[in-house]
Amino acid sequence: MIVEVTGNNLLKEFIDFPFLLYQKDKFWVPPLRFEEKKLFDQKNPFYKNAKIKLFLYKKENKILGRIAAIVNKWHNDYHKDKVGFFWVF
Repeated sequence: MIVEVTGNNLLKEFIDFPFLLYQKDKFWVPPLRFEEKKLFDQKNPFYKNAKIKLFLYKKENKILGRIAAIVNKWHNDYHKDKVGFFWVF
């Protein structure tokens, strides 16, 4: 089931997912959690001209994946595009 991230609880799950996924990988260098939170905070200046939707993929209440869908108005205006981007998949 694909779940749109709404609210702080789902956002925390979204941010925490890589920490769970790679917890046994001795070569994984985790990012700083407070920096991750800043990336998705609506106060981030990037979001003044961009829209983002975050999604989790869950099966039997277990998170199996995540993705962000982004429309960057400045990019589209500058390049005369109508494109979107995917991130953190």
